[in-house]
Amino acid sequence: MKHELDPGGHEALTRAILARTSGNACGSARERLCDFVDDTLAPFDRSLVDGHLAHCAACAALAALLAESAAVLPSFATLAPPTSVV
Repeated sequence: MKHELDPGGHEALTRAILARTSGNACGSARERLCDFVDDTLAPFDRSLVDGHLAHCAACAALAALLAESAAVLPSFATLAPPTSVV
């Protein structure tokens, strides 16, 4: 006998399975965000984080801030320190 899920059932079922087997999705994604931004994640992990960011505004906002920081931080290396520090 074949069982059919309602249109939103697949997503709800996936969330329920992941919650019981993988722990907190946000925690798992956030552990990988720096590597995600640095583009050093393995393809499978990258796809998992990508999928999470597509559905989690809070983690997507954090990833955007990390990406912005990563883009700006190298410019600090060109700044001369104040004379009081030298």
